[in-house]
Amino acid sequence: MPGTLCDKDDAALDALGLLARTVTGIIERSQPPEPVAIDYVYDHHDLTIRWVRKGPELPLYWPPYQEAIAALSARESSAKQRQLRSGLLMERYFQIMPGPLPRGGDAQNTRDNLTAQSKHLNAIVDAYKKGGDLIEIGARAQKIASEFATICQYLIDLDPSMQTITCLQTCLQTCEAVPVACAKIKSGAIVDEARAAASTCLRNLIAVRDALRSIIHGFCIVTNNEAIPHFFLLRLLVPYSLIVKKSEDGIYRSIASSQLTKLLHNEQEWLFKLLQRMIAALSRELDGKVVFFLKGGRGLAYLLGTPERGENDWDTQILIDPHLPPDEWWRLYEWTRAIVDNMLLRDNFVFSANLMANAQSLAEATKTYATTKAVSAETVDKVIDNVFVLAWQDMIDENALGLDPLLSLESIWRDIADKPSGSCKAELIDVGIPRYYTIELLQQWRHVRGGINSVNGVPYPGASYFIDDLIDVIRESDAGISPSSNKRETRLARLLEVLGTNDAQLYVAWEEGFVKTAGLVLCQQQVSRVGLPRIRDLAWILLGQFCVAYELALDPGLAEAFDFVNSATLKDLIDGMSSENEIKQAGLVFKWCDAVSAMMVTHLAERGRFVLSQNAAIFGLTAQVAVAPKVLAVAEGSYAANLHRLFASPTIEGNVIPAEFAAIDLHYETCVSESEISDSQLDGFAQTVEQAASRIPAFGIVGKIDVLKTVNVFAKTSLPLGTTSYCPLLIRFSLRPRLSSNIVLNRVGPLAVSGLLELIPWCRGRAADVGEWATRWKLAETLGTLIAMEAAVLARPPRQLRAKL
Repeated sequence: MPGTLCDKDDAALDALGLLARTVTGIIERSQPPEPVAIDYVYDHHDLTIRWVRKGPELPLYWPPYQEAIAALSARESSAKQRQLRSGLLMERYFQIMPGPLPRGGDAQNTRDNLTAQSKHLNAIVDAYKKGGDLIEIGARAQKIASEFATICQYLIDLDPSMQTITCLQTCLQTCEAVPVACAKIKSGAIVDEARAAASTCLRNLIAVRDALRSIIHGFCIVTNNEAIPHFFLLRLLVPYSLIVKKSEDGIYRSIASSQLTKLLHNEQEWLFKLLQRMIAALSRELDGKVVFFLKGGRGLAYLLGTPERGENDWDTQILIDPHLPPDEWWRLYEWTRAIVDNMLLRDNFVFSANLMANAQSLAEATKTYATTKAVSAETVDKVIDNVFVLAWQDMIDENALGLDPLLSLESIWRDIADKPSGSCKAELIDVGIPRYYTIELLQQWRHVRGGINSVNGVPYPGASYFIDDLIDVIRESDAGISPSSNKRETRLARLLEVLGTNDAQLYVAWEEGFVKTAGLVLCQQQVSRVGLPRIRDLAWILLGQFCVAYELALDPGLAEAFDFVNSATLKDLIDGMSSENEIKQAGLVFKWCDAVSAMMVTHLAERGRFVLSQNAAIFGLTAQVAVAPKVLAVAEGSYAANLHRLFASPTIEGNVIPAEFAAIDLHYETCVSESEISDSQLDGFAQTVEQAASRIPAFGIVGKIDVLKTVNVFAKTSLPLGTTSYCPLLIRFSLRPRLSSNIVLNRVGPLAVSGLLELIPWCRGRAADVGEWATRWKLAETLGTLIAMEAAVLARPPRQLRAKL
């Protein structure tokens, strides 16, 4: 058979090895005391890693224990600590179990068929060597050739590029020639001629087998990691091994993977086109049953209209409807996983054939990089920065872990991180699937799903997704949880790029609407003074996030105080930054944002304590106004969560978000729907509340909001906020129709309180709607605490009050 491509894959292996040697040189130049060894792993296997039940029966949890882990570990400040906490919790009832990919799909069937035909081929080669029946050997050879031809055609049909792979066309022609050669093997034929014909057929079939094996075994592995607490991760990657000769390899594994991935994609136009088609094909295969999109740097490049400018791997996300019942969600996940695994295995075949065809291109680009950029001071400095930042992250994590000896003893995170991918890797495609009950899934289902765009069949999210993501990582860095000062300027520049898109203007207008609804007149005046449009848009977005996080539209006193204090700091910021460049101004706006957030965290904790200190007055007023026949007063929201926390077992760990005010719904048994609650009914109730409140010293102004059917009761005592003070909203009475009979309430103190099973989805939903980083983190911790309290209730149920009068 002509062509080395069909005989060996040495050129592709050499190119992958050159990547390893180049990255080794980069790391060793940046850190001479730390010699490393990086090698491509040829003998590799696809892998699934998951948790498998062990030991005692699972405790009752809602959501189910495996889904609850993400929330129960959310209070930890860093990703490493959350991973450790979740590993510790899972190890009580589960153990890590690596194994093969789930079976099924045409890609695995093709591999199985090749393996089976290879065994048949070995058998007839042995028969030939032993002088077996040539006619039978010829007949069996034709069957094998037919199956090999089917495999060749399958591979050719996978992608347009496969039609240009000379090796496959040669293999297909060779298989089609086997019956012609075997025609010479017949009764009465000259033995030497028959043996020569059989020998030629067998040699050709062995060559075809070896060529197909190179493609179908491939240079990649597909991994399913189902042991991560917040999401499932399905990957197509090129596996490498890393050995650091002197110290722990965690830092260098991350750097090596990053450099290998960058080099694999460097100036490889064939690979860009290939992966673009792969993502589009996966989108088509998922058939709209789930939401699928490209995210990360590649997704951002599509949003900016420069897809070819993307670097590194193709990071994608799949959202499965969070409103499905758990069993239905899991069945859809398994269907999705099967589709993704099959497509990634196909992609391995296509990538491997194309890598062999383009090995010279990859090798030449790598050699050029190795003699130019790899030895430049800029590249070496960047690697040194990455080593420093990762070591700094480890120090932050270890200092935090030192406060929790139980966590510091755990090493399960390393097992989870290592097993799916060996040691390090060059990444091609990542597919993340947020778990069923995570805040991330609900948030993206509500706010990302509707803004998906598409170019060349590749779906990608709107500007709001990237804006929120970049704001989060910048704020995490500024908070000292994720040290990435070397990336801060790059992220600020990216954020400004996104803010410059037309798509971003819809999001800016959305957030600006929250500012106007909250009545932040003074802040609006200051933001309008910002000269640079993208900096002005950033200020609108951050202010809008504050309005939603602190529910400023519900408490006019808090909104007015917030407006007064922060408009003054905004004025100082704007006056002082006008001479700076745009990136510097963006950085200063984030510093202002962090100062506002820190002030509000302290203030809201103080206000929460104040609200709870008024419980006697709140209970007393509620008892006086909820006297109409067949009316049930039920505490809701953050106030209900705090009441549950007050009366919960002291063994429960975790905090809940401070009570904003006492949200109390009055359910009228005689009203089936909210439309049946009349304006006169609201007016009469408001008068009753005003009269009763006037007799209790804790209360001041009483007001009603007709459209919301609410009556607000404000405190008489003022609370300080910065340089001003205000009388906070203390009770928000809402008139509501009767409760469904299947709603379970708890009696916490003298009030009926929304049960934990009702508060858990409330908290998750609230967190999904909050963009402000610090508040969302507190809500995530609250969700875990509520789940832990509900587990304690399920273990020893208290007496409950049904929603019936």
